[in-house]
Amino acid sequence: MMRDRTYWHWSIIIMLVCVHISFPSFARDEPFSPPDDPGRFGKWIDRTHQKISDRVLKTSERFDAFFGDKRVKEEQDATQIIVAPTLTFSEGKFIEATCPLTINLVLPYLKNRWHLMVETLLQEEKTNDDESETADDEEHDVRVSLRYKVMQQAQRWLSLDAGVKIQTDKILSPFGRVRFRHIFDFDPWGLRFTQFLFWMEDEGWGESSQFDIDRKLRQDLLFRISNQALWSESSQGLEFSQTYSLRWQLSRRRALEIDLSGQGHTRPSFAIDEYETAVVFRRRLYRNWLFSEIKPGVRALREDDFDWDPFVMLKIECTFGEIFAR
Repeated sequence: MMRDRTYWHWSIIIMLVCVHISFPSFARDEPFSPPDDPGRFGKWIDRTHQKISDRVLKTSERFDAFFGDKRVKEEQDATQIIVAPTLTFSEGKFIEATCPLTINLVLPYLKNRWHLMVETLLQEEKTNDDESETADDEEHDVRVSLRYKVMQQAQRWLSLDAGVKIQTDKILSPFGRVRFRHIFDFDPWGLRFTQFLFWMEDEGWGESSQFDIDRKLRQDLLFRISNQALWSESSQGLEFSQTYSLRWQLSRRRALEIDLSGQGHTRPSFAIDEYETAVVFRRRLYRNWLFSEIKPGVRALREDDFDWDPFVMLKIECTFGEIFAR
């Protein structure tokens, strides 16, 4: 009985994947075409260098915007509400449902430097075969903050956040954060360094660093190595992760990403906690505000003796407010 039920579950997942790939979207499917080259005269050495650097940055930004990366949302200078209901099917936790909500409200009367941010941290329900068809609500934490942009340039960014985290049991936890980002151009490479310094009442002081290395292989193909490290008074020493990803723009409304990642910690001893490999199919369904995403993959956790656990994630992302080309 259990095996038949598992086959039935995975049959539904395979059917949804096939529908996602074959279902026609409202956006016209045009072949990818790179933009025309800029001017051909003048100081051609400087212009050639600048042109290549701009293309590396624009390629990275275009992929990040299309995939809805968090680092793009961190610097979005627009009033938006983003809703992204997500379902994850796996053998370990059969159904995991989340619905993150992000609100970014620009305050125009304060020279567009102040933002009001609202973000749900986790909303999930889990249903296992061993349980009856009931769902356990886990957490519904909400973070509300006011952001001030000290510096906003193409190469550099500096912002200050202050706010409260409203926990499930209605406890208010204040926090503060400083975020700095700098981009280095070494054509055809692009390097991005992002640094966070934060204080949270429930976690204490901490810092987080992210270093991304981008290599544009073609106008429609980007390779990235992303390194992250986190330390706080409540962390397991230095918590780190590394991700290798290859992003391919199939057309103006379709993109593909292949990821290979691992993460671990250093306290009380050095240990690897998780390995994961996945393929992300992202599709623009309608204009620039409705996207769908399917992410099949496998992960191996230390707590499960690194047994490979296949999973499929289904997500719909809808943006309300000011919409830009992606």
